Formats: sequence, C-alpha cells, structure tokens
Amino acid sequence: MSSAGLDLTAPHHDGSERHVSTLAPELGDTVTVWLRVPHADPAQRVWVRTVRDGEPRYVAAEVDRATPHEAWWRADVVAHNPVVNYRFLLDGGPSG
Repeated sequence: MSSAGLDLTAPHHDGSERHVSTLAPELGDTVTVWLRVPHADPAQRVWVRTVRDGEPRYVAAEVDRATPHEAWWRADVVAHNPVVNYRFLLDGGPSG
C-alpha cells in the first residue's frame, strides 16, 4: 500500500478523470475508460460489462500503454442512459 492508501498491487479504476475520458457525457457519447493492472496481477484479457435494456453487453479492452510496473487497459463505453454502470472483468492472473 502506498502512503495515499492505494493498493498498488491490485487492479484499480476510480472513475476520476485519470480513468474516464469524459466525466459528464451527453447521451450517445462514447466514453473511454481505463483500468490500471499491475504486472504482479497480470490479466490476459479484460472486458467492460454494461447492461442496456436488461441485456448484458461486453466490450473487449485493449492494452493502451504499459510501464515497467503496470499495464493500462482501455475500452469505449456508450453513454446510453444518464447513468451507465459498468464493471471490469479480468481473465488470467489472481484476479481472473
């Protein structure tokens, strides 16, 4: 854990502008979301799950960038409602 209380050994997404491209999107906008995954907890694949009209939808994420310590996964989500809930699904490593 860092002094700020952030567990740097676990995947992290907090909804801040560092992790979401547009904090107040208009309906229909595409919003990019990022998930930081440390190399100590490697993911082989990442998806973003949303629900639209009661049906789950999955968008495959791609590695956007990597540092010596972590990979940042990126996916695009459409703002189909004023509030769009989403979850990251990781495959592989201890979180998968």
